[in-house]
Amino acid sequence: MKKFLSVILIILLLAVAVVVADDDFNDGNVDSNNLNIAEDDFDEEASQGEELYDQEFNKIAEEDIYEGIEAVEFNAKAGLKPDSPFYVIDNLVEAILVGDDPEAALKAKEEKIAEFKEMANSDNPKAAQKALERVDKYNEIIQKEVSPDLDEEVRASSKSVKDVLSDYDNQLEGEEWDDIKELIGDSIKDEDKTALKAKITNKIHELCKVLSDLDPVEYSRVCKTDDDSPKWKRESDRELTKEQEKEAEKFFNT
Repeated sequence: MKKFLSVILIILLLAVAVVVADDDFNDGNVDSNNLNIAEDDFDEEASQGEELYDQEFNKIAEEDIYEGIEAVEFNAKAGLKPDSPFYVIDNLVEAILVGDDPEAALKAKEEKIAEFKEMANSDNPKAAQKALERVDKYNEIIQKEVSPDLDEEVRASSKSVKDVLSDYDNQLEGEEWDDIKELIGDSIKDEDKTALKAKITNKIHELCKVLSDLDPVEYSRVCKTDDDSPKWKRESDRELTKEQEKEAEKFFNT
């Protein structure tokens, strides 16, 4: 009976709030010009978002993306060489096996870097380019799906890959390598982004665990997921939401 009365009271309060808000709007207390200004401000903030992100990224990139990561020697082994006529088929099979698994994508990326090294050492720019293009594909998967438990492993890998690419950027000479050197520069930046995403993912996970306990409302705003969210985040959200439900049930029972 008490629960029933509580529900009725909440419904009545919500109804009163809606009526008051509607009256204020009809009476002119809510200025439509202000609403338009707010929308313009939102659009302006959105347009500045990418610029602000780049500024923050550059700041963190210079300071501590690889914090706690010691020098790592790159020792991955190459798979089928890019100069093989079966390389396209090998890539198709590999892509199916990797799927959207960030750990598998990480191993596949390192394999492509090893293939790039062999093709560069063999003075084969076209084959080297094929390997680097596959590196970009696997980095996309890692950046989207990297989980907190892969944080250090991903950052260590990116650091070692950057060292390899930087060495070859300094070694390769001749016009035939100009396009490759430009691609290497882009790949080096992409490794920083991959490492940054891994580190941020770990911090987001820690933040969401804290918010789940301290502020469920803020957790719902910041940490809730949808179908496009990374697999690890959806699984974490399900676990933390279950814990919140248990705590809420205890609270209401009390």
